[in-house]
Amino acid sequence: MYSNPIIWADYPDVDVIRVEDTYYMVSTTMHMMPGCVILRSYDLIQWEVATHVYDKLDNTLPND
Repeated sequence: MYSNPIIWADYPDVDVIRVEDTYYMVSTTMHMMPGCVILRSYDLIQWEVATHVYDKLDNTLPND
């Protein structure tokens, strides 16, 4: 038994792939750091944060 929504968080623009018996989901988190969260699941219901693609954005200030 599971509830809907499966994940109680804001993960926009998700993509999911399967590598052997593990599913990975990536989401664009453009305004939060660390960014581009990667989640992992073995059953598409229970998800956990595996890692983030980046910790901070450099050179985001406009040029003078």
